[in-house]
Amino acid sequence: MKRYGVGYAAAGHRHRNVIARDYGIEMVTTCAISQSFGQNPDPVGLRVFQVSGASVSHTYYPLGSLPYQTPIAGTATSPASTTAKPIIVSYSGASAYPALKKTELWYKRGAGGAWGNSGLWSAAAFGRFSFVSPAQGIYYFDLVAEGVAGNRSALPSANGDCYTIYDCTPPTVLITNPTAEPAWVSDSSVMSMGGTVRDNVRLAALGWRNNRGGSGTVQVGADSSMPWNVSKIVLQKGMNTITVTARDAAGYESTDQLSVDCRHALSVSASAVPGAIASGAPTQLNAQATDSWGDAIASWSWSDNGAGGAFSPSANVKNPTWKAPGSRTGTVQRTLTVTATCSGAPSRTASRSVTVTEGYQPWVTIVSPTADDTCTRTGTAMKLGCIASENTQTVRWYNAANSKQGDCTPILNSIQDFEGSVELKPGVSNEITAEAADAVGNTGLDHLVVTTIEVGPDVAAAWHGTAMISLPIIPDLPDPKLVVPFVTGSWFAFDPVARACRGYSDHGSWLEPASSTRGRGFWARFAAGARPDPCGTVPDQTQPVSIHLLPGWNLVGQPFVSQAKWDLGAIQVNVGGVRKALRDASDAVLSYAWGWDPVKAACYLVYDTSVVPSAYGYLAPWQAFWIKAIRECDLILPAP
Repeated sequence: MKRYGVGYAAAGHRHRNVIARDYGIEMVTTCAISQSFGQNPDPVGLRVFQVSGASVSHTYYPLGSLPYQTPIAGTATSPASTTAKPIIVSYSGASAYPALKKTELWYKRGAGGAWGNSGLWSAAAFGRFSFVSPAQGIYYFDLVAEGVAGNRSALPSANGDCYTIYDCTPPTVLITNPTAEPAWVSDSSVMSMGGTVRDNVRLAALGWRNNRGGSGTVQVGADSSMPWNVSKIVLQKGMNTITVTARDAAGYESTDQLSVDCRHALSVSASAVPGAIASGAPTQLNAQATDSWGDAIASWSWSDNGAGGAFSPSANVKNPTWKAPGSRTGTVQRTLTVTATCSGAPSRTASRSVTVTEGYQPWVTIVSPTADDTCTRTGTAMKLGCIASENTQTVRWYNAANSKQGDCTPILNSIQDFEGSVELKPGVSNEITAEAADAVGNTGLDHLVVTTIEVGPDVAAAWHGTAMISLPIIPDLPDPKLVVPFVTGSWFAFDPVARACRGYSDHGSWLEPASSTRGRGFWARFAAGARPDPCGTVPDQTQPVSIHLLPGWNLVGQPFVSQAKWDLGAIQVNVGGVRKALRDASDAVLSYAWGWDPVKAACYLVYDTSVVPSAYGYLAPWQAFWIKAIRECDLILPAP
């Protein structure tokens, strides 16, 4: 060894570590891997020699202190696709320090699948695996290496080293548009086509071809199932066979065919005056025709399909007028058909239809503030409510008394309910006309005569400063703030059950329902110079009014627009269905009332003046009064 320049000699089997030198040679004996002998024996392990050029070094490592490194898994390769089992996966470049124990093959099915151990492994650094796939699909492969000390490379992630498409089933392609039948007739030289295509693994290509010329492709994605569409396929005169071919990633193909008979001949269009026409009115018709073979149009013929209208000058011209049969009571759609005939041989005809909407006389009915022909109102503004026929486009109102007019608008997107704000002339009869009109000018009318009465002085006297007020009308709006000009935060109604006042924010103080506002009393405060103009419908003033009372004090409103006399004999009380005069109902209600003078800011007694001459002998209009009931009953005030 000396002759050949040996510098190190390594040996074993002595069951202990010994290093000796002689003649420049270092003799290194390493402890056996099984057992160490002698005094203070070394722990079992192994010695690692590192050689770098002419430099040699070595280190002994007990088995528990080996300098492990992450193994290198190498690289796997596989065929892009296959139609048979098994899938052959080759690999190379696996290594581990200090030594490779095995290389494992891992796989997943589909890009979104989970990685798993195939159970196949090899102790070699290169080789191949025969992977038997459980089902058709796309299989992704990767490697995991393990060293002799149990150290392992990282588990696979993403899509690994390679993939193989295992597929032995052809794709399926179907033509469903313009028909799923095998044959179709086209009157145009250009057509569109569509359908569905699917594959159990992955599509690769989709294309079409016309045996008369022309072809194209359809872009497909990685989806296994998708709809497809092709536009602008050019047809030749006569029979065209369109073949659609689908190919999957494994190379399998399938086809579907459509035979198209291109009878590219006559094309006709027709139109009428747009929108509805009045019943019995004429409309202009127009037709056009083109023939791709260049033949002239020999004749025209129109028909209203038995509707009973009249063509002028005749039905056998290109652009006649058509008069609707009339006497309609509802909207109807008429179908008119024009037929053109070519002069060439063979003779060809084509037809088109046009729809004409025939209208009818619209109608309108005024339903609020009343459905009657007349009503009495206070104030100078009125909400007008109407119901109109379904063919009504607009509703307008007119007031003959002051020559005012305006539009009514649909309510809540309804096509039949309309409302408008009408301006009234005070102190006179106002003849209000509602006019409904359809799209072509047919109209329908309804009328309402509104008599307005002057209540300004009475209201001004009652609604002053802090006051107890009433509204002897049916107000147009439930919100008291929109009817009574009180100071913000100064509106109250009295609740005799809770014995408490309800403010404006409580809907218990609102004018709801409007028909029950008459007879209710309210507290309110008015700013100096306020000019109240309450708007509402005046109820019948010739009938008595019943006001329901609950035990205790009740704030009631004077229900008439004129003074109501406090007469102990004329005022009635209904107790449990038994009516008696107020003078005889002391067991049910006190025989007097209390009012409030907003000018003097003082209470005053209301009583029968034939008994107490100094009392206030009537209930003033537009005011409220306190009345105390002993038990639940109804106070019935006679008409003034």
